[in-house]
Amino acid sequence: MRDIWEWASANPNKFVGRAKSDAKGFVMEPHGGWLGRWDKEKWGYVAFLGTPLNNQLRALNYDVSATKRTWNDRGWLATDKQGRNQRQVTIEGSKVYCYCLKRQAIERELGITADPENTTEPMLFPSASENVVEPEIITSAPVDVTGEEDIAYPEINPDDEEGSDYLVSITMDDINVRHQEIDDDDEKDDDEEEDFMLQF
Repeated sequence: MRDIWEWASANPNKFVGRAKSDAKGFVMEPHGGWLGRWDKEKWGYVAFLGTPLNNQLRALNYDVSATKRTWNDRGWLATDKQGRNQRQVTIEGSKVYCYCLKRQAIERELGITADPENTTEPMLFPSASENVVEPEIITSAPVDVTGEEDIAYPEINPDDEEGSDYLVSITMDDINVRHQEIDDDDEKDDDEEEDFMLQF
């Protein structure tokens, strides 16, 4: 069964139901003729015409009669109402007898999902055991997201004159930088006056 399934899977366009169409939408008969019928969706079996199936079995060095008899004995073939190992299938409007290899038998015996035309690769996500590097978020200072309160942070500007510093006010609406000059001499005088008052 495996060899015949691989042969069919390698030639899906040679089956009615999966063949290519021309620019006008007409089904193009493949070179060498049809191998059988294989519906693209909701299919229950792959139907093989007798002549190409027999030729392929001989090319693979199988005993043709014994192989088909074994398939039928194992219940791999969809039989007709009389239990014969062939059943009528419509190919291009004509009823013909085919050997119909069941999809259920293919999947069970070969351990596969027998739908190569519609199979997609699964999406891969990192497992919990994998180390996932989170992006590093760097902030210079906390920001009040409510917009109701200003938060001030002193900064030192090396390019400014000695004795100056900056006060940065951050709100949700804008960022204002206010420059505040500090006079070292006045600050020294204030400190001396405060020390004098503490003596009394």
